[in-house]
Amino acid sequence: MHNLMNLTFSCITINFGNVARFFPDKGVLMPGVGENLAFYNLKESVLNGNVEKNEKFAPHITLMHPRNSICSDMEFAQIQKFVLRNAIQFRKVSLMVREAIGKWQVIREFEIVHERG
Repeated sequence: MHNLMNLTFSCITINFGNVARFFPDKGVLMPGVGENLAFYNLKESVLNGNVEKNEKFAPHITLMHPRNSICSDMEFAQIQKFVLRNAIQFRKVSLMVREAIGKWQVIREFEIVHERG
């Protein structure tokens, strides 16, 4: 929590690609594309000292999770018709927890503050 309370980043922008299916075509996501260095730097700062092995998972937005949805070919075609933003700016980080198979709960939100000086 200490790392989250002491963030000194300006807001971060993540670049996204076209929607894609995953996990035997049950889920749909918008994958992060390009370097997205601000995301990885923020992630490293938040996890610093808290996680031994920090795997480099790419940023993404899950539109349909395979645990609770199935994306048919017709549904995926409809999703592809939407014009979705290819870059999104984030101004806060949320600390969340999910117990068992329940919904995600926001514990606390942290503004990403621009470093001064």
